[in-house]
Amino acid sequence: MTQSAVAGLHTAPYDARYPGIVKIQYPLHRLYGREFPVVGRYRYAGRISWEIDLGERRVQIPAWMTDASYCSQLTWGVDATCSVDSLFELLSLLQSQGL
Repeated sequence: MTQSAVAGLHTAPYDARYPGIVKIQYPLHRLYGREFPVVGRYRYAGRISWEIDLGERRVQIPAWMTDASYCSQLTWGVDATCSVDSLFELLSLLQSQGL
């Protein structure tokens, strides 16, 4: 858990009852970009997760998914590459199908 993920929890000053609000920063999450009230904080195996209120139900999400700094550094893998032989094999297959 990074310090910035904890900092991503916005709480009202001097109000211990206010649980705070987090914004989903992980771009592959279906709720990306939306903000939700936090109703709980859990630690398991050294990892922190937030319990957020979706209105109709509550779910837990890993706290790192609310860390804008961490999520901005994620990569989605290396550029796809293939061999020239594979391209010729694909060409042959497409030609055999009349495409």
